[in-house]
Amino acid sequence: MSFLQVDSATATASAQAMVVLKNTALTTGDKRLSALVQRLGSGAKFDKVLSAVTKMIKTLEDEDDSDLSNKEDCEKERMADTKEAATLSRTIDELSDDVSKLQGEIEQINKQVDEKDQSVKDLNKEMKDAAKLEFHFKISCIEDS
Repeated sequence: MSFLQVDSATATASAQAMVVLKNTALTTGDKRLSALVQRLGSGAKFDKVLSAVTKMIKTLEDEDDSDLSNKEDCEKERMADTKEAATLSRTIDELSDDVSKLQGEIEQINKQVDEKDQSVKDLNKEMKDAAKLEFHFKISCIEDS
C-alpha cells in the first residue's frame, strides 16, 4: 500500500467518522458533541480531537455513574413510598371498617333512644289519664257525699 492509499483511507475513515459524529450530534442535541464536530471541521490536530473525545468519554462515564446512583436512590425511595402507601391503605381500610361498625351502633342506640322517648310519652299520657280519673273520682265522691 502506498502513502497515497494510506492517506486516502485515513481521509475516508475520518470523513465517515465526521458524518457519524455530526448525525449523532444532531440526533441527540448534545452541545459537547456539536462542539467536537466543529473542531474536527476546522482542521484541529488529531491529537486534540482524541484528547477531546477521551475527555468527553470520561465525562459521560462520570455522568453514567451519577445517573446510576440517582436511579438507585429513586428506586429505594419508590420502594419506601410503595410500602408506606400499602400500610396507609390497610390503615384506611381498617378505619373505614371501624366507622361502619360505629355507625351501625349509633343507629341501634338512636332506635333505643326513640323507643325510650316513646315509652316516656306513653307513661306521661297514662299519668295524665290517671290524674284525670283520680280527679273525676274525687269529684264524684264529693258529689256523692
